[in-house]
Amino acid sequence: MTTGGTNPGTITSLIQRSRAGEPGASEQLWAQVHPEVRRIAQAKLNGLSIRSASLSGTELANEACLRLLGRESLAPEDRAHFFYLLGRAMRDAFADLARQATAKKRGGDRERQPLIDVPTGEECLQIDALELDDALEALRQEDEQSARILEHRVYSGRTLREISDLTGLSLHTVRRDLGYAIAWLREQTDR
Repeated sequence: MTTGGTNPGTITSLIQRSRAGEPGASEQLWAQVHPEVRRIAQAKLNGLSIRSASLSGTELANEACLRLLGRESLAPEDRAHFFYLLGRAMRDAFADLARQATAKKRGGDRERQPLIDVPTGEECLQIDALELDDALEALRQEDEQSARILEHRVYSGRTLREISDLTGLSLHTVRRDLGYAIAWLREQTDR
């Protein structure tokens, strides 16, 4: 299976070579995944209820990549772990975008909060980016696997089949855990 045009074997090989300290392997890895990250970031920005005139999909993708590269202990175990870490970096970038929007509120000039679409199958829930970030942290404490699946779905835009392939979980398990995560999220956010 390819993921958004990236070859899983190549990504895994580049991760292993990067972990082994091979010169240039990290740069090759980023060159391989950056177009997909940029596509995901632009799709997510297009789905926000507010627009940031100063932020493009490329800039958001770059921010997510910089956040991931900036972690001293970046040592993904495999392709699935790499894409999980990348999704977390994207989530962090969205949360910061929401915090910036919140910080701009002054007096009567209230700026709307960025809402993120959470696909549920039959509809999309729109949840404030900071509220979603907090809810995912709480869900992680209760059920880490369901939180990871929901992050893949929301922040990386993965299909259920892609999540199954990426995580090595059966499609049935992905559906079940995503269903649980969405029900839990609805309960927590009163949606």
